[in-house]
Amino acid sequence: MMSFRKVTIRPIFLALVLALSANGRLRGQDQVLVVDGATLINGTGKPPVADAVVVMESGRIKAAGARGSVAVPAGAKVINGRGKTLLPGLIDAHIHYLDFTPQMFLRFGVTTVVDTANPTEWILAQRDALKDGKIKGPRMFATGLVIDGPLPPGEEPDAAELSGYKIRVKTSEEARVATRKVIRHGVDAVKVHEALSTELLQAVVEEAHRAGLEVEIGRAHV
Repeated sequence: MMSFRKVTIRPIFLALVLALSANGRLRGQDQVLVVDGATLINGTGKPPVADAVVVMESGRIKAAGARGSVAVPAGAKVINGRGKTLLPGLIDAHIHYLDFTPQMFLRFGVTTVVDTANPTEWILAQRDALKDGKIKGPRMFATGLVIDGPLPPGEEPDAAELSGYKIRVKTSEEARVATRKVIRHGVDAVKVHEALSTELLQAVVEEAHRAGLEVEIGRAHV
């Protein structure tokens, strides 16, 4: 008979992002921040560094390494990291943001997210509020609405279309107009779905590249 025992999972990640909110900057100041004593996983594949010291200034890492190899600047704010693990922020490259999710991302060490379908003006307002520190949460990149081709025979509109943040185009000119419109809002990339023909997709890609943006291709899902 298999037995189970209750396991309490304790957070091991140092919540550095809480101190470095507002898109990685200390709000209203350039105070030097030091994380002292944590085990550092630096993301290079090298072994973790025990009892590490990490120095940050204006949201940038200035120095990191084992104790004794990194000097702690005078006047720095020191966070006690003993017993915790410090690692680079995780990135979730495909989310659909909801207004209650920002703090959840931070809680689990996700410091950057890419929102790949939401009403354009609303999601960009959320992105900018995160950047300005009005909302505590991860840095966000956003695509806004989805550009798609004609609805295939027999298929039903998906959630994005029913919610009004998918636009369907039938001609290359419609595709170009739709792409230019979403770009004018200030998106970070352009999102398309799989019903676009090669010709329609080419029109979207050309307009996006002309604006210096990439195109993300996805498939409709619920």
